[in-house]
Amino acid sequence: MKTRALELGFLRARIYAPAPFGGSMLLVALAVQSSEEGAAPAGFAEIAGFARKNYYHEAVIRLKQLASEIRKTKGASKAEYRIFCNSFINPLGFINEKTLAADCGLGLIGKNNLLFTPEAGSNVVLAALALPFELKGDAPLSKQNFLSCAECAGRYCVQACPTGALAIDGTLKKERCLQWYLSGHENHVPEDIVKLWGRRLYGCMECQRWCPHNKKSISTIDSKIGSLPRFIDAAELLAQTDDEIKIRFKRTALGLSWLGPSALRRSAKISLQN
Repeated sequence: MKTRALELGFLRARIYAPAPFGGSMLLVALAVQSSEEGAAPAGFAEIAGFARKNYYHEAVIRLKQLASEIRKTKGASKAEYRIFCNSFINPLGFINEKTLAADCGLGLIGKNNLLFTPEAGSNVVLAALALPFELKGDAPLSKQNFLSCAECAGRYCVQACPTGALAIDGTLKKERCLQWYLSGHENHVPEDIVKLWGRRLYGCMECQRWCPHNKKSISTIDSKIGSLPRFIDAAELLAQTDDEIKIRFKRTALGLSWLGPSALRRSAKISLQN
């Protein structure tokens, strides 16, 4: 099963068992595009690499294919093979995907609260497939074999965060995190955060850009789903209606329901101010 997941393009695959709601889970990591150098041209806002293709949807499609293959030999109904991606939610409540991923050896959680894999650092998206049967769970990674943040003690990511959202002990202050606001949270953005916003439309990668683990050369998935340019004309976006924005970003990572036109419009407005 894990081998087949790798054949389908996943960077890493591990089994978590027993799952919080019974059976077991296959947790996978899909490599995504990393950050790039160079600021956005005047009047344009930037989309971070991980959001310029809909890697979340890509992961779901590949897990659906795997689930279909497993059902042919293991049986059970289609509904019992549930897929989770981009924050795991089930009828029993929220599941912390990073904790589960760390517990079964998919990676280690770094000082910037992101999961790091040995192969690609934090340049990954996580997904999971619920299995209606129990398998033996995998063990966490050995910190001796994969040092994660031990080499720099978190100095790179903590110092790179423009707003001081990270602490050396691994604490994340959401109210100081650019990505928190870029994702549409909070009605008001503090003025000092606005000044540090830069020309971002979506995605802040500063805590990942300087991480030694993210300097590795990796092959990302050649996904055709939801391709977006790196730069978007901010004024053009501001002139569009909600419906036009929804159509423009449909099936992309910026078209997800929890983000919405108002959050994108706010980001475009702030980017123009800067």
